Amino acid sequence: MANNGVSSTEVMPRFEAYCKEITAISRISLSEYVIRRRVILDLLKVAIERGADGSYANESQIHSIICPMRYTSDEINFEEMNLWIIDERLAYHNFLASDKQTRELPQVDSQSKDRMDIAIFDEAFSFADKESPYNSITIIEFKRPNRDGLNKEETDPIRQVLRYVKEIKDGKHKKANGRPFGNVQNTAFYCYIIADLTDSMIDAAKGSNLNPTPDNEGFFGFNQNYGAYIEIISYDKLWKDAEDRNRVLFDKLFKPRPREIISNTKCELEPPPEKPIIE
Repeated sequence: MANNGVSSTEVMPRFEAYCKEITAISRISLSEYVIRRRVILDLLKVAIERGADGSYANESQIHSIICPMRYTSDEINFEEMNLWIIDERLAYHNFLASDKQTRELPQVDSQSKDRMDIAIFDEAFSFADKESPYNSITIIEFKRPNRDGLNKEETDPIRQVLRYVKEIKDGKHKKANGRPFGNVQNTAFYCYIIADLTDSMIDAAKGSNLNPTPDNEGFFGFNQNYGAYIEIISYDKLWKDAEDRNRVLFDKLFKPRPREIISNTKCELEPPPEKPIIE
């Protein structure tokens, strides 16, 4: 083994120690976790394809697969939010609102009826006895697969998400206690636009000086004026990237290879608890 590698004498004792902590229940729980991801990606793949009638699914159908609509993170379980499809880091946040009117959000003080498809607030850690600004605010906007006509002022999703950013930075959006977000000028804003790269979407991206991704399946860039990072992800890229990130999990569960097991000893698994006998 290379000098800068990790030796088996370092790995195996820890490996065996963790093996002793695994139970049959934890094994089943992990399998269910991986299977659920497989099912969600299968559903997403069907949703982004053209139907038998030649039409595409409405964006609300895809939105619902990634996160239930008309809810906040206080109202739904963690397992119901499949934000890992977009970015694994989005799963861990302080507060999320999915397709809620701005005036309905406890985080804001506004009468606006606008709806951000998904708004995610990630609160910064603070060791001081004072209110801390949000570490990051993420806005996600969905458009129907293969939708064109997205380069007009009223339909351009780039202008749409930047308008939301401006409203927050202008202080129109407030915290639940009525206080402003604080100094959000240095808060990281991330705007994800999930849309196919139709001609109009490409025009809008180029008009906003965004750069194409290396695979030409999306665009990205930083808007200096608004202080926001913008990423456009095509539906093909969305599905493929999520599939690739989870491939090793699927292969380990559905296509196990005994020769790849690194331990020569078996992890002793506790049997599941017996069901009580009902006489």
